[in-house]
Amino acid sequence: MRDWIDPVVFSHIAFLFNIAFWVKAGSSGCAIMLGMTVIASTIYHRSHEMDRWWGDLDSMTAIITLAYTLAVTVPRMEIPHIAGAALLLTSAFSCYLKAHKGDYQLWHTAWHLLIALGQAYLAAIYWTCSG
Repeated sequence: MRDWIDPVVFSHIAFLFNIAFWVKAGSSGCAIMLGMTVIASTIYHRSHEMDRWWGDLDSMTAIITLAYTLAVTVPRMEIPHIAGAALLLTSAFSCYLKAHKGDYQLWHTAWHLLIALGQAYLAAIYWTCSG
């Protein structure tokens, strides 16, 4: 079992800030979706990626959360926002793919942190740009 201070597990703390940010931005739906993903992902990674049920739930909720947060944010975006979101998402997915080719702990932690940064970016757009 991974310890709470293992970087792959500990990196989930960034998502707690995202949840609060989504609430402050006015989208409790995004906060709830992200919260469900954080629970599934934390349990999955604490199991040292051995519990496939939680892994499948982590993947499913992460995809739904990304789709949901993009769906509420994209209508508020302008071209520079879209470019920024695409850059963050591309960088995050590059880390995700690299994690499965070696140094999982480093690259999967980077994936978590870039996704958290992306969620903060989306929440900021949602909060500051009119829909």
